[in-house]
Amino acid sequence: MPSSPDAQHCITRELVYRPGKRFKLDLCVKVDAPDPLPPVPVKVTQELHHGLINGQSVDGEIERTEIAIAQMSTPRVVESLTRGIDAGSAVVTQVHTIETTLKPVLDKLEVFCDIMDNVAEVHPYAKMAWTILKGVYTVVQNQFDRDQKILGLFAQMKSLYEIVDDLQRQLDDIANPGIKSPKELLRCISIQTLDCCFFVRSYGSLSFVQRTMKGILSNVDKRITEYRIAFESLKQEFYDKLHVDTHVVVVDTQLIVSRVLQVVEGAGEKAILSDMPYKEGSSLGDKRKQCLPGTRTGILDGMSVWVNADTSEDGHQSICVLAGPAGTGKSAIAHSMTAYFKTLHRLAASFGFKRAPGSDGLTKLFPTIAQNMADFDEDIRKALCAAVGGDKALRMTHDLEEQFDNFILAPLKKIVFSGPVLIVIDALDECGSSSEQEELAGLLARRAKDFPPNLRIVITCRPELHIIQRFKEEASHVVIRDMENVDSTSQDIRSYVHFRLIDDCRPKLAGIDERDCTELAEASQGLFQWASVACAQIVTRTAGLTPLEIHKRLVESTSGVDQVNLLDALYKEVLKRFFDMNDETVKDRFRTVLGMIFGSFEPLSMVGLVAMCQDYCDVTLVLDFLGSLLSVPPNISHDPVRPIHTSFRDFLLDPDRSGDFFVDSSDAHQRLALASLRVMNRELVFNICALKSSWERNDEVSDLAYRIKKHIPHHLLYSCRFWAQHLQTPDSQFEQLFNTFILGKLLFFLEVTKPYW
Repeated sequence: MPSSPDAQHCITRELVYRPGKRFKLDLCVKVDAPDPLPPVPVKVTQELHHGLINGQSVDGEIERTEIAIAQMSTPRVVESLTRGIDAGSAVVTQVHTIETTLKPVLDKLEVFCDIMDNVAEVHPYAKMAWTILKGVYTVVQNQFDRDQKILGLFAQMKSLYEIVDDLQRQLDDIANPGIKSPKELLRCISIQTLDCCFFVRSYGSLSFVQRTMKGILSNVDKRITEYRIAFESLKQEFYDKLHVDTHVVVVDTQLIVSRVLQVVEGAGEKAILSDMPYKEGSSLGDKRKQCLPGTRTGILDGMSVWVNADTSEDGHQSICVLAGPAGTGKSAIAHSMTAYFKTLHRLAASFGFKRAPGSDGLTKLFPTIAQNMADFDEDIRKALCAAVGGDKALRMTHDLEEQFDNFILAPLKKIVFSGPVLIVIDALDECGSSSEQEELAGLLARRAKDFPPNLRIVITCRPELHIIQRFKEEASHVVIRDMENVDSTSQDIRSYVHFRLIDDCRPKLAGIDERDCTELAEASQGLFQWASVACAQIVTRTAGLTPLEIHKRLVESTSGVDQVNLLDALYKEVLKRFFDMNDETVKDRFRTVLGMIFGSFEPLSMVGLVAMCQDYCDVTLVLDFLGSLLSVPPNISHDPVRPIHTSFRDFLLDPDRSGDFFVDSSDAHQRLALASLRVMNRELVFNICALKSSWERNDEVSDLAYRIKKHIPHHLLYSCRFWAQHLQTPDSQFEQLFNTFILGKLLFFLEVTKPYW
């Protein structure tokens, strides 16, 4: 029904804010009876002599306006609608700020994300920021109507993302299209936005009472101010460095990371944690082992969404298990996720298991993660000190569940996190025996329900039934993803092969073209490890063969071979090109060097391997030809020699799979025992640490740890600790070496091993 003049009511009130400045409120209501009442248009104007009044400054005047309106003699409908509004200022501020400030930020950030689509260094972080901001916009529209500081933060974000227009102009530049702004700066803008969104989302999830609690309110105000300053600084840097050489740019703005919203309980002061067991070299994130930029984007994006999701959105699934056969790229994804979230300052810890005889990785898993978390965040360090700082027996325990409860859960439960905190565990199936694997999987799955809301754990493993079954028993808290269901694998391998054989090759490989790349990718049958080794073989070349001939042989070696046996066929093809196993000298050297590498209880460095093999052979005669299968550092390096992929170790130690290339572990242990005795007889000397007096007790030497590291090489310490464990059957060689050791080196041996008793 059309409105009649009688149904229109206008109310105007003008309040004096201060001399010379006015605040005018106009309410105009039109009623179409008897149909349902239409919405009330509300218009607020501010007329100033010297610019706009800050919305926060006129809150008192708005409240007095509401009282005046309530006292007016207005039609009943106006009274009813006015009472239905919680606060006039809330409606005004929400309409003005949420819709005209936060919504434009979301739109601009979406454009920013699209622009960064082909900028691999920036796009993952931009996409995460847009995804989280979209969720924040959906959730907070009705939560921050009175919170002027949060609304001011949104306004600052809106100001920052005005840079999108300049980025679009860079792309549209006819003479020189493309992004000229420094990629590192654009990545920092994405990361800062993402962290701010985590903070706003966590703050918005709190009740009004929780928000006003002591400890939260002051922290929130401080963080909001820091975020606003950071956004303004990033915007200024963007324009200051618009025409700077992007290869030499260093971002000046200090990024604000707000991981902890509140420490629930008083945490302990710093305590000694150094006596806790720690597994050196177990961290992930090696750039050489990450996914090639532009590949695996689907699964990496999906896992990032899972990590970043609000607790209420995903039913609190705290663990994600990525399962797949050997060679499918699980570890590369683990390294990439580690790198992503380390850049975001959201990686609490990472740990990679490596299968080895007598490995102590399992008992060191949680102590290592706990110490990495303590380094990651000072509040976590204090909470860990409070939990275990006064109990050395607890710090040294090997009981897995006791470790997990006290090293991980107890400290984290004392802290309210803002945004996600991620732990990555790679190759759970290599943590020990089948029973130990099942024990660890069962513990994590069973206790997932007790995790703090924002803690996430990514785990990779082979799809072993005894492991997967333990996780399936807690399906409400664990999500399992199968690598075989990743749709982009074939395209990702094609991209990888193209990069290795064409884009990254200088000089260009003769005869290799796009068709050859596609053929090699198809031959891999979805195994990244196969593609990696094959590309390395083609690139490094072989005497007497062209790259195309090597390519042809590798492809032909896959004919009639299923995926299960594909890697074995590749390893045989590679090894037979370099090692004639019909030659007894070649066979003995091959088995000696590889046996030392795969039979040792701890990884040996090149320096150590050279020392251990000194009486057998020159290790370079073998290792120089295994660059595609082993990580081989320079001869003087103290970095360990490791297999690039565990499947190569499994292949060599299984006689049914490796045939002539089989490495007998029993024989390897015997050689390691004899090599250890030779090292001790050769290198143990009196007062090896060069102490000032032999009368000093170890605990009286303040720099003993430094002296041990300086004067006792790792291979000598290894020999002293493990020679007896390697010994299989005493023979004449052993008796001769052992007699020399007992008669001339025993006291020096005790001096070296005393700190480890």
